[in-house]
Amino acid sequence: MTAIYEQGPRGTSTRTLAVSALVAVTVVAVILAATVLKARGSLTDSVTVTAELSDVGDGLPKSSDVKYHGVIVGSVRAVTPGIRGKRTVVRIALEPERAKGIPNTVTARVVPSNLFAVSSVQLLGDTGGSASRGLRGGDVITENRDNDTVQFQTALSKIRDIVASSAREPGDTTVGLLAAVTTATDRRGTDIVAAGAQLRRITREINAVMTPGGPSLLDGLTESVTALRKSAPDLLDALHSSVAPMQTVVAESSQLRTLLSAGITTTGTIDTAMRNNAAKLKQITREAAPIADVVARGGYSFTGTVVAIAEISDKWFTEFWPEGQQNARGKFRLQVTPHRLYTRADCPRYGTMEGDSCQTAPTVVTAPRYSGKKSAVTKGYKPVANMGGNVGSVGSQAEQQQLGTLVGGNPVTSTLLLGPVTRGADITVSPVSEGGTPR
Repeated sequence: MTAIYEQGPRGTSTRTLAVSALVAVTVVAVILAATVLKARGSLTDSVTVTAELSDVGDGLPKSSDVKYHGVIVGSVRAVTPGIRGKRTVVRIALEPERAKGIPNTVTARVVPSNLFAVSSVQLLGDTGGSASRGLRGGDVITENRDNDTVQFQTALSKIRDIVASSAREPGDTTVGLLAAVTTATDRRGTDIVAAGAQLRRITREINAVMTPGGPSLLDGLTESVTALRKSAPDLLDALHSSVAPMQTVVAESSQLRTLLSAGITTTGTIDTAMRNNAAKLKQITREAAPIADVVARGGYSFTGTVVAIAEISDKWFTEFWPEGQQNARGKFRLQVTPHRLYTRADCPRYGTMEGDSCQTAPTVVTAPRYSGKKSAVTKGYKPVANMGGNVGSVGSQAEQQQLGTLVGGNPVTSTLLLGPVTRGADITVSPVSEGGTPR
């Protein structure tokens, strides 16, 4: 019969191909089954015993190691959990060669076998020497109830509770307790040891004043805090409110340390300067006493002075030189008051009463005549034609003519007052605007 996959008459038949495929699948299945059984230990010759345990910790998975004196002697085949107060039954497969050296009086307990807390069964030998033979198939191993085992299981239970309480929720993004403790204690072993020694000393001192046979230190502190909360709740609230500033101080301790160091350095520098200049400081203080006296006597007028200065400053920047204006512009009124000497006609009178100056003041006053000092001009000196700008030299005829042209008309005596104001400046004359206001 020709195979369906070939066209020629000499190919393998379909029946032969089917039989070959069936045989190949069977061989592969047998190999896989043997591999699985070998991995589970079913094909290995072993001594099967049973251990009855009341506590298996976080669980005892299959294929867990069974150790005796630190040597792996077998593995766990099956675990039947205890229900309603019954013990957990653990089936253990021991190597025949190892089982001969294990006494039948051993006891068992569950311990973590590595850093990752993978559980394993530990067999503990009988120290009484009552063993008569090695373990055989079907033997029952009892649980170890020594004091060390009980304390060990209690410690594991407490650690399990602590880890469970310090664990985070699945969706929590905060830092875990262990990570926070690790960060807080990183490279601070010396400080932690010192703090522990100080805490021990404090505890010893407090215990020395406690009543013998009375409550412990923690109980006493708890009762004290409870009584304080009832009698003075405001005090505890203030203590609670002070935690945040303390945390801020601790968080910014480096900056606080820098600030204090800078303050100490500055204080030292000031102290050195004062020591080196003590005599000068005394002199300055002594000479400043009259000034301070005047300032103290006229202190009442400082407010008005400051207010007046502020008003002048505001007027300056709003009227004379506003913001954005390139040059200052303002209107000024110049008034010249003629000098008039005091006579008897100016003395104060009130009714028939007269002032003292009415009899001593002159009746007619003649203005004094000043004979000017001859100016000493250097021989060969020639005055400068111009002093800058388009205004002539100081007090010259050219300056008077120029000022007269600016104000309109011939120069008069009053134009002399414009000299110091306009001298050295460039002045342009603008026509009058339509509104009649000069620009």
